[in-house]
Amino acid sequence: MELYLDESGNTGCVTVKENDYFNFKEQRHFVLCGIKVQDEQDKKKLKERYKHFKEVFGIKEEIKGSDLMTRKYNKELAYFLDNILDNIHFQICIYDKKFYIATLLMSTIIDNSIKCEFSVEYYQLADTLVSHNEDLLVEYCKLAENPNNESFERFLKSIINHRYFNIQNEENLLIICAEYILQEGDYVSYLSTILQHGSYTNNKYINVINLNCLTELILQVKKSYGLVNEKLNIFHDKIDGYDKTFNSELKPFDIKINFTDSKDEELIQIADNVASIVAKCINECIKRFEEKKEWEEDSAWIMKQYAKVIDKLTIYNIKFTLPVKNWATSLCIREMFKDENPINQRNEKYFNEHYYKYIYEIYQNIDNKNFNAREHLKFLKK
Repeated sequence: MELYLDESGNTGCVTVKENDYFNFKEQRHFVLCGIKVQDEQDKKKLKERYKHFKEVFGIKEEIKGSDLMTRKYNKELAYFLDNILDNIHFQICIYDKKFYIATLLMSTIIDNSIKCEFSVEYYQLADTLVSHNEDLLVEYCKLAENPNNESFERFLKSIINHRYFNIQNEENLLIICAEYILQEGDYVSYLSTILQHGSYTNNKYINVINLNCLTELILQVKKSYGLVNEKLNIFHDKIDGYDKTFNSELKPFDIKINFTDSKDEELIQIADNVASIVAKCINECIKRFEEKKEWEEDSAWIMKQYAKVIDKLTIYNIKFTLPVKNWATSLCIREMFKDENPINQRNEKYFNEHYYKYIYEIYQNIDNKNFNAREHLKFLKK
């Protein structure tokens, strides 16, 4: 199998600026798209579909996904979603950047065995860190810039004193673990888990979100198809400054990424189109819900596009690494903004009916999932 990859959402490190704001604005989510082709015949058929798409609209050069999401290219977008996107060739990984930082923070303090045993509580806690008061996320990013015993101890005390939404202190995994670490007073092993300067081969990098996303997508594909590394050839659009780091970090797992310019490979162009479309959809849709504008008339178009994207890909080909409420909201959008769904059922009443059903299903999914990091890394190396 061959896997062709491109991403959207600002490549690289997730950090905070001097004013304590994260280094992303509208790009709240990071999206990686993988295109899976079984053999040369499969690859040829997909390329022919894309070639026909370009011929229909007289497209001579490479077209970017960001262009497809503009009003000028509405017809092209509709054709692309109907005729290129499918549930066979595409694999998507969506990361909320704040949620990514929350999971890094928690994995520093909470042992993986506890996460495996209390997976639902773990996810609920990560949700709380993202959705209610981001102070701890900001402080963690600052800690990662220069971790030492003194700053780590301050951070542990901040965890204990932080106000958590709807979680009692005596049931809070972070507080329980932070109190234990403070009592023990040995911080060395915990400091070593922080993705700080020096954790990657390039000392300038910390919290490289696209590397996490990449390994998760590769793991998904390998598990879905029962592949070993020698049977999977991976091609990724060129990323200035990150190619050497990617291959250096993946070398211990016997995984090599071939970096290719999108101008030379049409499947990477398609991956760019899809990654950009998905990123635009989720960024805009979640923003509309957060601003309480989801039922306004001018929100309908982007909601319909997101619904169609999820429906075409199916949820089995999308990994949502998001706060549960946004994960559930995405599934509600798919349900409510399908073309066949009546317009008069796009309102708060019907949303709540779908929303609580999906919240329950998501937590069921989390409860049944294997979060054993050691097993995942072992499989990644096969």
